[in-house]
Amino acid sequence: MSFLYNDAFASDVQINTISLDSDSDESLQHEPETIDESEEEWEFQQLRRAGVLDFISTTIRKSLEHQNEEQTARQQEEQSRTELSHSLSSTRQTIETTKEWYSDLKEFQDYLNALTNCLDTKVPTVEQCEEEYFQLKRSLIKQKQVDLSASHTLSNPDPFINELFTLYSQTRGIASSQTNWAIDDDQSSPNLPLNVIEMKMENIISTLTNLFADTKESFSSIRGILPTFIRFFNEHPASFEEFSVEQHLLIFLAPFVRKEIIEKRWSVYSDPQFGGLFDWILDLGDDEDFDGNDSHNLFPSSFLISTLIEKILVPIACDELMVSFDISDDKHISSVLLFLEELDLFTQSDDGVPNQSTEQVRQALRERVQSIT
Repeated sequence: MSFLYNDAFASDVQINTISLDSDSDESLQHEPETIDESEEEWEFQQLRRAGVLDFISTTIRKSLEHQNEEQTARQQEEQSRTELSHSLSSTRQTIETTKEWYSDLKEFQDYLNALTNCLDTKVPTVEQCEEEYFQLKRSLIKQKQVDLSASHTLSNPDPFINELFTLYSQTRGIASSQTNWAIDDDQSSPNLPLNVIEMKMENIISTLTNLFADTKESFSSIRGILPTFIRFFNEHPASFEEFSVEQHLLIFLAPFVRKEIIEKRWSVYSDPQFGGLFDWILDLGDDEDFDGNDSHNLFPSSFLISTLIEKILVPIACDELMVSFDISDDKHISSVLLFLEELDLFTQSDDGVPNQSTEQVRQALRERVQSIT
């Protein structure tokens, strides 16, 4: 009985236990878990009172600030790296440009030194020939002059020529029976026969023509000299201006200009329109440089031409006019007028300043007319 009772009791207990467990599972399945909002708010307030939230907020803010600082630092570093790269590139380019400039300057300086050495041996001969040639020319003019009648009609439509006529009339008088057009005796001019004088003048011309026969083409003429100067001007215009290279070029060109004036046997009366006669004017006035570039028009050609005319050609012309101009000779008058026009063409400034070259020639003519005895 006890065993049965116990088994029965165990069976009841088991049944009851299963029943309870079953009820418990149903309760868990059908009743959802609820969250107490007041409890969550309480936890939040407790955290806030403990400063935890402020600490978290501060930590996050600092973390974000640190990230921003790092990002800014990286951007600045990248920008600095880029600027440094550009700076280094620019510096390298500047160094290369400077090296190129120095190399060109050294090459140009070497050429100038060689040209100077060459001209140092040639210029004294040019100067001596020039002095002797114009002494002989004065003597030749003196011997060829004859006494002319003063009955020539002294009138001309040109105002300046009329001015000369007036000066002559006031100084000597038109009614003079004889006018002596001979120049004063020049003690420095040898009193030689005409044929001897002419032969000596031809010998001087021959000497000048062959003077540069033993030199390189780049040293022997204006056309040989110009390319080096033009090339340096095209490549380094700022240095060309800074070093006043055009002023030095004038010094180098002058002997060749004097030489050609003698070689061409130039005279105011034979070639008053000189622009198409001289190679140095044609070469300097060429529209293209000798390298075939189009930048030759920027080269200071006009300045060089006008200065060479003013400093060399005009004094030679004035000297000739002072000893030979004949106011009664229509050819002399027409030649002088053409020469004055040609001077205006090459030397007239754009700023309205009176042309000094033409005025110098006019003054020489006035003095010539007033000096006739």
